[in-house]
Amino acid sequence: MLELYSDALFKYVATKWFIETDQPIRAFEHPAFQEMIAVAARATKGVKVPARLATRKHIIDKFKEQMRELSGGLTVWSSIGYYYVFSHKHREVPLAVKSVSPMMRGRRRMRTVILR
Repeated sequence: MLELYSDALFKYVATKWFIETDQPIRAFEHPAFQEMIAVAARATKGVKVPARLATRKHIIDKFKEQMRELSGGLTVWSSIGYYYVFSHKHREVPLAVKSVSPMMRGRRRMRTVILR
């Protein structure tokens, strides 16, 4: 039978999890961890932890979905780049650049080019 919740029990189980999975102690402070605990706390009939393969499939599906979304946006930029490369070569007319703005995307710094 499961023990009722107590702060001492949660502290014991969390510490055990940190040690056995070699997690950094600061993981307690991570917003995603706190969100997971908050969601689990609202469960009325316990929490079903997904199996390893189900979690793996979910991660791969989300990755593929993001790549599909990115490829749609990149096609436009690739077309502009293609046009820029080949248009000025044949006509000696460079495209006018209205502005270049820096943008952070994850860890990479990207530049957005807005054409007139």
